Order: sequence, then structure tokens, then C-alpha cells
Amino acid sequence: MNKENIKTIAHPAFVLFIIVFVSVALLVFFDGITKEKIELINAKNSEAARIEVLPDAKGFEKVDFEETDIVKEIYEGHSDNDVAGYCVSVSPKGYGGEISMTVGLDKDLNVTGIKITNSSETAGLGKNAEKEEFTNQFKGLKKGGINVVKGTANKENNEIDALSGATITSKAVSNGVDEAIKAVEKIIKEGAAK
Repeated sequence: MNKENIKTIAHPAFVLFIIVFVSVALLVFFDGITKEKIELINAKNSEAARIEVLPDAKGFEKVDFEETDIVKEIYEGHSDNDVAGYCVSVSPKGYGGEISMTVGLDKDLNVTGIKITNSSETAGLGKNAEKEEFTNQFKGLKKGGINVVKGTANKENNEIDALSGATITSKAVSNGVDEAIKAVEKIIKEGAAK
């Protein structure tokens, strides 16, 4: 190879290296700037979800426990000096991936509410799980396994109506609620919660 061939190969390679280097440096710089802000926004959204699903609580205290594939965080909700219930962050696997949600439970482990905070479910089908018509079905359900049925659900039998065309999503959300209840039952049994 002569010097002219080396120059025609090396020059574009060097320019490409500089472009990539500068791009990566900018990404690292802006990631550092936005990371704290994103974490702060996520923390505020998590707090708002806890307040929404356990409105009787005036404050929340994080509970130490062993995280699972589905159960990510548990908070004990307090009202004055009493335990108002628990908020559990879960991420069951739905049709489109993980469904991040917060489950509220009273002292007797009855569901006080659920809030889906993030999902990649199909628009118009599984995404409907975020609507109140679906999430409100869980309020008042008791521990012991939630059943997903097609048609008319009987709340006395711990049943919810599946979303039309999104049974996988419905079962995933139901599974997340069941896992939240089991996790709180376990920490109460082990004495980790007050």
C-alpha cells in the first residue's frame, strides 16, 4: 500500500472515530445531568401511586424484604401510630412485557386499589388495564387467589372480568396482586412488618 491509499482509508476512519467519541461524551454528560431528575420524577410518581392506592395512610415506611422476580418494593402505610396497610410495587409479565404497578392492601390484606404505572401492552387491548373500569374491579378483593373470568365476575368469589381480547394482561395484573398479597403475608409471618 502506498501513502495515498493509507491516507484515503485513515482519514475517514479518524473522522468517524472523532464523531463517535464526541457523541459518546455528550451522551455520558447529558445522562449525568438528567439521571437525578428522572429518579426524582420516578420517586414522586411512586409516592403518588402509593397515596392513590392506600388513601388512609398518612405516611409510608419502606420494609426490608427479599425481592422476587415480581415483587420489587413493599411499603408499610401509617395513619397516626397505627398500620393502615401496605403498598407493594410489582412487575408481573404481561403480553407486551413487564407491567409495573402498585397494589394497596389494608391491614387484613384486602385490596384497597391498584395503579398501573408503566406497561408496554397493546394499545386498545391490554393498555385498557390502566383504565379505572378495570382497576376498580380489584378494590375489596380478599386474599386467597383472584380468578380471572370471561363474562360476569362475582366479587364474592374473588373474580374479575378479563379485558376483552387481553386475557394474558388480565391474568398478569391479577397475578401481580396475588403476589403482592403473598409477599406481605410472608413479611407479617416473619415479623418483618410491625
